[in-house]
Amino acid sequence: MSDNVKPLAEVVESIPSGAHTAPGGVAFARNTIAVDHELGRQQKRDLTVSQGVVGLETDLLVGIGLVSHLIMGGCSLDRFGLAHMVSRARKTHSLLCDDYSGLSMSFRYLAGALGISLYSHQVSAGIRDSGLARGGAGAGNVQRMKRPLTGEGAVLKALTPDFSMVNVRVTDREGICHMNGPRWENEEQVWPESDRRHRRDCIHRVHSTGAGNG
Repeated sequence: MSDNVKPLAEVVESIPSGAHTAPGGVAFARNTIAVDHELGRQQKRDLTVSQGVVGLETDLLVGIGLVSHLIMGGCSLDRFGLAHMVSRARKTHSLLCDDYSGLSMSFRYLAGALGISLYSHQVSAGIRDSGLARGGAGAGNVQRMKRPLTGEGAVLKALTPDFSMVNVRVTDREGICHMNGPRWENEEQVWPESDRRHRRDCIHRVHSTGAGNG
């Protein structure tokens, strides 16, 4: 059995300055804060960061000056309010921002995962008259097209980050992860006791205080 568990510093060392990273958190949930701290320690600068909903980890990266380009589908810390570092950077024009809807970001990631260069969907037509389509930041990622059945539309260019970080609670040493969701909505994610006993010898439990929130 291969062992893919590595020290965080070693993993972050493989991320060069100027890389495109994609944090897996949203708002203030499942944030990869420990990765941010290590990126700061190693001074990885000029990063491009893409995220469906910009959260705490990206706000921290922007605040310590490691991000030059932000691709996002929204920006919020939920009940804690705005992402203040991102908001300040936008006001001072010290950060290049590409704004999409959260759904459009999902489609761009999906296209990259499927290995296709463009993704067309009905919702993409709404971008035609937006700042993106009129030549704003990220305009090159939206292409107009003539749909054979519905007429004029738009397609989104695939989004393929160089590195993605995800905060999970349980993983084995081969890198197979289990991501817990809200228990009141996802009863199927509560493992039965027999399953826990079966996995006990091969599962490496990673607590949020050590893996994602250090």
